[in-house]
Amino acid sequence: MLSIVVMLGILIPLIIIYQELEIGIKRVSRIKKFCLHAPISIIYLIWISVATIVNVACALYFYSWNGWGITHTVWTIIILFAAAAISSLMVIRYRDIPYTGVTVWALVGIALKHWDYSLIRNVALLVTIVVMIIVIIQLWRN
Repeated sequence: MLSIVVMLGILIPLIIIYQELEIGIKRVSRIKKFCLHAPISIIYLIWISVATIVNVACALYFYSWNGWGITHTVWTIIILFAAAAISSLMVIRYRDIPYTGVTVWALVGIALKHWDYSLIRNVALLVTIVVMIIVIIQLWRN
């Protein structure tokens, strides 16, 4: 449980920094984009986001959380949709393609990990395709 607090202690300031720097909103030089915006987006924010989600899931599993009677499969699908929604928001609002790229990587990894379980695999692939379509539309619009 302490690890979740620590992860949130990293994630929340990163979100604030991301917003304060107006990453994806404010035009900046290439050097600033490469040396400041990209590392915060790609290296820190998305990876800490993914790690926090995984950390919470592991803690819930460790403490034998019953999911309020909702099955593990349904919770997995809810998390897949939530990840796709957050990623879509990041690409639409902040034009943050790298953030979405890491999300796509994670979704494909989930689909491959659960290849023998068609429902999770298919939902993971479906939300991956939807997120990629949103990215393509955003790239085309810009």
